[in-house]
Amino acid sequence: MRLQAHERRSITPSLPPPDQLALFIDRFFAKINFFNPLLHRPLFEKQLRENMDDEQFVATVLLVSACGARAAAAENGTEGIASFDGAKAPGWEWFEQVEPLLHVPTFSKPTLHELQMFIVSLPLRSGSSDMVHT
Repeated sequence: MRLQAHERRSITPSLPPPDQLALFIDRFFAKINFFNPLLHRPLFEKQLRENMDDEQFVATVLLVSACGARAAAAENGTEGIASFDGAKAPGWEWFEQVEPLLHVPTFSKPTLHELQMFIVSLPLRSGSSDMVHT
């Protein structure tokens, strides 16, 4: 039996508004990436200005937004798992958009952005609330 490479899935991204995106990126780099350095901030911000047509990079931006939203909520004391009234945890709306890309088995060599997506998504996928360092 021969393994076949998977078909790439696609997303239709909806980014946070620019002011929130800037806040979430700042919180991600200050509270998460600082302790677990994965992304290089100057390069990330350069790509943010120049590379938004790359779907995998946009997915990474969505995941950074999700993590940054959780970090901002933790700072404000509003973090929590989904409430009983159906409200979703902070950042869930951006993680949810990328989730279809995270469940595809890859039999080909992953790209840098795919590796970054998988690693940045780990705390969100585990439901961990201790991803934010204060």
